Amino acid sequence: MRSFVLFLLTFGLLAGANRGDEPFAVVDPATKGELTRFTSHRALVIGCSAYSAGWLPLKGVLEDLRQVVSALEGQGFSVSVVKDPNKQRMQDAIDGFVAESNDPSGRVVFWYSGHGQTVKNPQGGEIGYLVPVDAPRPDQDPTGFRRLSYPIQTIKVKAAELNCRHALFLFDSCFSGSLFAPMRGENSYLLDVVAKPVRMFITSGDAGEQVPDQSIFREEVVLALTEGQGDANRDGYVTGSELALHLKQRVTGRRGAAGGRQHPQCGTSEQTGLDQGDFVFKAPQRLAPAPQAPPPTNSQPSEIEQLIQRERQWQQWQQRMEEAYATALTNAGDASLSLSTRRLVWDSFLKSHTDDNPFSKRDDDLREKAKTAAGSLVESTAAPLPNNQPVPQPPSTPVVKTTESPQEPARQILPRYVSQQNLSGTLNSIGSDTLNNLMTYWSEGFAELHPKIRINIEGKGSSTAIPALLDGSAQVAPMSRELTDNEIDRFENKFGYKPMQIRVAIEALAIIVHKENPIQSLTLAQVDSIFSSSRKRGGRDISLWSDLGLDSWRGRQLSLYGRNSASGTYSFFKIAALNKGDFKSIVKEQPGSSAVALGVSYDLNGIGYTGLSYLNPGVKALALGSSPEAAVPPTAERIHNGDYPLARFYFLTINKHPGQPLENHLAEFLRFILSQQGQDIVVKDGYIPLTSDLAQQELARLRE
Repeated sequence: MRSFVLFLLTFGLLAGANRGDEPFAVVDPATKGELTRFTSHRALVIGCSAYSAGWLPLKGVLEDLRQVVSALEGQGFSVSVVKDPNKQRMQDAIDGFVAESNDPSGRVVFWYSGHGQTVKNPQGGEIGYLVPVDAPRPDQDPTGFRRLSYPIQTIKVKAAELNCRHALFLFDSCFSGSLFAPMRGENSYLLDVVAKPVRMFITSGDAGEQVPDQSIFREEVVLALTEGQGDANRDGYVTGSELALHLKQRVTGRRGAAGGRQHPQCGTSEQTGLDQGDFVFKAPQRLAPAPQAPPPTNSQPSEIEQLIQRERQWQQWQQRMEEAYATALTNAGDASLSLSTRRLVWDSFLKSHTDDNPFSKRDDDLREKAKTAAGSLVESTAAPLPNNQPVPQPPSTPVVKTTESPQEPARQILPRYVSQQNLSGTLNSIGSDTLNNLMTYWSEGFAELHPKIRINIEGKGSSTAIPALLDGSAQVAPMSRELTDNEIDRFENKFGYKPMQIRVAIEALAIIVHKENPIQSLTLAQVDSIFSSSRKRGGRDISLWSDLGLDSWRGRQLSLYGRNSASGTYSFFKIAALNKGDFKSIVKEQPGSSAVALGVSYDLNGIGYTGLSYLNPGVKALALGSSPEAAVPPTAERIHNGDYPLARFYFLTINKHPGQPLENHLAEFLRFILSQQGQDIVVKDGYIPLTSDLAQQELARLRE
């Protein structure tokens, strides 16, 4: 059984304004005139995974939440997230969200991942329910199910109470389509509907259908919002009806190809006046609009000809996948690379080829081969040395050239964590939001071994870590940077000893641009001139892409993205890239690392800095170096051997009194993180694990 972890993350500043308050103007694609303007954008995301009363657990929900939050952040929404609520917590979250929605020109999104159930009403008709984690199954305890589940009808009432113009409710659960009023077809005329109010509902399947835990629905929603696949008429916007059409086509088709049944259901409010408009998102920016379809003529390709053309396009895609697989096979077979690097080759291949080829099963075969190859890359135990043979000495380990240098991951397996006692209690984690996912994965892995442990995670930035340790509100404080002298002094003044920072993972920062940007590399001096007003590396100001040699982009201004000042990523970049210089005031400060990547993916002129693990298909990472000749890409190998200049450790900061042991549950949690299971999670989340030597050093410090 999973532990209960509650996230309530209300994100901060965006380019000088509260996130969610950045105006969003909808422009007529033909006349370029403004149709309407939305002045606030708020979202509530709820996920239920750790079911405890007869329902199957849904382990994929955690990834659903992460992806959905990232997509909505990229759309400018202020997002609140609630994980594994019971009915009361779910009701409180929804009631509070509705009460705080007070903008007649606002947009609201509600997302739910979890079990859903449609039951027959004794008086006739059907009733749909969201199923909180502690609700029993209706076939086992009908009364308890009705008492502890949340009715869809209540959601519909709350939708009518919202003081906003547009509201979209997305349920990654199956409900009967009869629960909602029928929705109009795709809106071709944005001008006619965008300013009108609407309450739209989309579910991932019909009543009685089984939605897979690895959610196709979520994948297609995210692709529609981040890749523009929902923009059917290529007008630069994804309307709610376009999104519904996209989901009906893609989800139904993909599940059908896999031998399953899943039919998303769509509808609007039954209340007059709330069924007239159409929800609207912005679509990702492209270099050029897609070509418009020619008017129908006698020479228009037939359906068969169109099908043949589509098949040829997929054949070209499949050929590119074959070439990528061959390259990955070569790189992953290089015995001179560490195993973690070779595994990352396959991980990168799999993440880059998630599309489903409807004309072939070859893509599925290659993905299975890649998974098998990645799984085979495990350390083997060395054979015992013959008698009287000298023990070979390991080669010297290359050092990464950073403030405190990560080393190449060890080639030997770390000791596995074995639970030695029954633990119970609560741990509170407050600190870096960059480490939210990693902390969550660790917490869930630990809770599977110690089900009576509850770990609460709150990510507001590394600057909140020491205050949380000082006031006792947290026992562990994640940080994406080293402690400052001021933070150490404040802690030591109160407790009489210094805080302890435990190294738990290795990360690199990437400089990213839009995937269509032709630039390939930068020097650190150029990075400084782009982002800093101080320019302590001595360069001249760079504000145009032509300043970087892109003559074809002459006149285009750079659009800068970065983290907010509470973030350890912000502090590390300021020290390592800007030589402690000041940021330009025009940097669009984002509340999360994924938001930086998403912002750049929507902005053709965008450039930003973010953690390497947060890249998405809409951006690319640039090679970096002290000179153009020394510029190298941020690959694991380059990070390991010290060529890439922006690498760092991630830390967990704790209050450890010298000579005294930690509380059992905290000590065991840290021991789990520094074990093979804990470092496997580091790799799973896209980071670089500690070497065996580093892990042993940190374990020894915990015993001091």
